[in-house]
Order: sequence, then structure tokens, then C-alpha cells
Amino acid sequence: IDEDSRVGAWIEVKKANPRLVRWALTLSETPEDDLGWGLSLRRGTEGSPERLQLEGFLNVHLGKKATLQPGLMFNIDGRRCAPALVFQSRWFL
Repeated sequence: IDEDSRVGAWIEVKKANPRLVRWALTLSETPEDDLGWGLSLRRGTEGSPERLQLEGFLNVHLGKKATLQPGLMFNIDGRRCAPALVFQSRWFL
């Protein structure tokens, strides 16, 4: 793992219902001047605690002041799987 690689995780347990656990795990490689990538796996949302979300994205630099992250996300809830295209951007002034 080098300086551009990141690994992250979080977990949340509510006092009102300790059996309701939400968590996420992320892995990314996003260099400042090259094409990057990332993966994320999450479990649980406010509306659906059993839902899994799997997301993968590319990190594309548009000059020194802008970044575009096109990605693909899968929401898995029981036997149903809903794919979605995701676009995130960052602009610096």
C-alpha cells in the first residue's frame, strides 16, 4: 500500500436496537495525477437494515481543479438487485 491507497471502515450499533448493525468497508487507490479506482461495500440503511450496497468507481482528473468519479452501484435487498449508474464530481476554485 502506498501513499495514494486508502482503506476505511466504520460500524454503527444503536442502543435502542443492538441487533441492528450498520457497517461499511472501503478500499481506494486515487493518485493525484493518474487514473484511480475505488470499491465500497455497505450493509444497512435507515429504511432497510438488511440491504447491501456494492459500489465501484473510477477516479478521473480533469486538469488540476476538477475530478469526476463515474461508478456503478448495486443495491441488493433479499433476492432483488437494482443496479445504478453514479456520478460524483469535485471542483476546486
